[in-house]
Amino acid sequence: MALNLLPYLSPSSTSKNTYKIDMCYLEDPNFNPPSITFVEEDKTQIKDPEPLGMTGSELVKISLNNLKELNLSLETIDEGNAKVLALTNTEFASEKILDKEFLIQAAKNLNTTKIKVAIPVRDSIIICNADDDDALKILNTQLHKLYNDFSRETLTNLIFEIENGIIQSAETINVTSTVDDQLQQALGSYQEKKTKAKLFQDLFNIRLVVEAESIGDLQNGLFYSLLEVISENKSNRNFNNSIEIILGDDTIKKNEENVQKIHYLLDRVGEKVRAQNIQLKEPIKTSFIFTVDFRNGDNHKKIIKLIK
Repeated sequence: MALNLLPYLSPSSTSKNTYKIDMCYLEDPNFNPPSITFVEEDKTQIKDPEPLGMTGSELVKISLNNLKELNLSLETIDEGNAKVLALTNTEFASEKILDKEFLIQAAKNLNTTKIKVAIPVRDSIIICNADDDDALKILNTQLHKLYNDFSRETLTNLIFEIENGIIQSAETINVTSTVDDQLQQALGSYQEKKTKAKLFQDLFNIRLVVEAESIGDLQNGLFYSLLEVISENKSNRNFNNSIEIILGDDTIKKNEENVQKIHYLLDRVGEKVRAQNIQLKEPIKTSFIFTVDFRNGDNHKKIIKLIK
């Protein structure tokens, strides 16, 4: 019997071939919390507990007990009178939302019994007093910043309300001005002009003319922008399911490294769409063309990905 098991949160859409249980029951069908899957110490995912010589309930019990033994210390974010507890870039930090004693202790540190918790990306957790509006703004801003970082493996944009260590409900919250300011800082030098390119009758494509001082800023900004465009237009019957991206200046050169980074970016957008369970009526054709090719009329040199 393997005793080195641990719970492992996975986006529901990516955990179909593993042994899993629901993280919590939420009445709103639009909410899609991660599933609890299970791994051994080397991160090998468990597909069936029987070859390990145990039942499913034994797998769950051993894994959760092992999680309790992981001694993770939360860090404090203080801004004015607001206090938020957080842990980022630490293995199994996000899974600590399953550790009742850990959550109760976090609540005690915040002088409350009711907390709100975000686990936007793997290996991260953010916690605040559920009744502290200023702290909730900080939590929400951090959630958006992490969740829209293309380099991280996302889990969920839900904020969970937890009382006495037990998940009661979940919601998405948007504090627009704070989030927009933080995102703009994260996007750095990225800029874009967005237009609807009319085709015939009422059909249209989306065209983005983008600029940035570095390939990193371009990746971060374009990742967020594409997800926003897809979410806004996925249900529009006049959207022709095509997004054209044109690099607007020569600052970022076309070379093998940058071409591969654009491929990686577009792949990550597709992964994020699937992880969020964004329902597309049909695949979205996304194309990217470097400035040098656009000016020379070399439209056949576009990088093209189907997002589905």
